[in-house]
Amino acid sequence: MKKDLSYLTNHYDAKIEQIKKIDAPLNFIFYTDPHNGLSQWDCPKHSDYAEDDYESALDTVASMQYIIDKLPKLQCVVCGGDLGNDYHDDPQKAHESIEEIMEALYQLTIPVHCCIGNHDDCVTAPSVEPLKSFPNFEGEKKPDVSEYILYPEDLHRICMKYNPTDGNYYYIDFESLGYRFIFLNTSDFYYGIDNNGRPVYPVNEVGISMEQLQWFKETVQTDKKVIVFSHAPIRAKGHFPDCVGGNEYMVNGDRLWNAMQRADNVVAAIAGHLHYDNLVYDGKIVAIDTQSGTGVDKGKWDPASPEREFGTITETAFDVISIKDKVIYCTRFGVGEDRVARIIRA
Repeated sequence: MKKDLSYLTNHYDAKIEQIKKIDAPLNFIFYTDPHNGLSQWDCPKHSDYAEDDYESALDTVASMQYIIDKLPKLQCVVCGGDLGNDYHDDPQKAHESIEEIMEALYQLTIPVHCCIGNHDDCVTAPSVEPLKSFPNFEGEKKPDVSEYILYPEDLHRICMKYNPTDGNYYYIDFESLGYRFIFLNTSDFYYGIDNNGRPVYPVNEVGISMEQLQWFKETVQTDKKVIVFSHAPIRAKGHFPDCVGGNEYMVNGDRLWNAMQRADNVVAAIAGHLHYDNLVYDGKIVAIDTQSGTGVDKGKWDPASPEREFGTITETAFDVISIKDKVIYCTRFGVGEDRVARIIRA
């Protein structure tokens, strides 16, 4: 029996009518940082949840079909990454949490494009000690990284169904609308063996390779307007709360941001990672960050974050983004506010 999602969809109709009135030619859903399964230690169960069912993230994804059915102009869903529960001490459960939400996204009737997040390779949390504040968390240690790591080829298999390339960054064109969407991989590091036979993998880092940087410089050479999607913001200056010092935190972030500024057709950069709503005008680009899709730790990553309550509309947050002329409309479903941004590139 299908789960009753009316606790979410009952709030959707007014937002859907609002989007219809905008009447934009380009519309898509942006959903990021669902951390599927991490609510295991934080989530009061819904009345129809099974004993091992914690997945408010799956409810959100399923509810998106209600919006898709009523908005035929929706071109795609873009997921900003950090998909599952890499803190789980059982590698199989960690992997299943990622595969589960991607399978749910693939049930939607429009294409789904995914950016790789820093938690998606499952090596960012060598132990689950940071979650001791959750009431049902027991503080188990994770096994050796070799047992739970997901390599780039694994993530490609799981997350890249609509990617026409064999890599984990790519682009798609909307020819009739004059837009190119570029999906970056901000966890683009070497995975392999060093000269001493030891495994090499990043631990909670964000960055892009020089190879991806060169690919971007070539890919941005188009007569179309470009929107850049990534898990982590490429440049963090003015973005709250995680990074306040600029873009030094991201490997090659300064080089990429400069390339984006020099290109005369990059109009917007859209990301997640910070679990916070930011809208920043930086140089010639408007940068937009979006709340975490699931209210892990009730969303209180910062005292300024909105209150989240599982089993209500506030357990989720995602946007339908509509672009018309020089305006970007971000219509919020769930906790948070609608936002409107101006394209400032001449």
